Amino acid sequence: MKYELGDYVKINKRWMKQKYPVYLVDYNHFYDYCEEHDYDDGIPMQTMKKVEHIEQGFICGIRRGIKVFHKLDWSEGTDVGVGIVDEGFYTHSQIYEDMYLVATRMNCIYRVSKEDIKLIKDVSY
Repeated sequence: MKYELGDYVKINKRWMKQKYPVYLVDYNHFYDYCEEHDYDDGIPMQTMKKVEHIEQGFICGIRRGIKVFHKLDWSEGTDVGVGIVDEGFYTHSQIYEDMYLVATRMNCIYRVSKEDIKLIKDVSY
């Protein structure tokens, strides 16, 4: 089902930004962390997570392609004679999600997936 602006809906879960510590300063710490946690293909980084949140509100927008997951990895780079090119951290295996914006109160706008929305009242007459 496609929701439109102004639809009155009930939400079960919402997306919340995930905060993760920035402790990987250089590649030495990165490799130690990967060995300690047995990561072969980069460190999985959940940028957003779903939390339980039951509330009612109105659809006020949509956002397409918000990144919710990626893997962080280190590239040794290639030596081109005058220096090393492409050395450093990079991300791969990204997962993107489309989200509706739901206004529940005058100061609360939440990002919600389509499967976590239930229509209460349609805007059409």
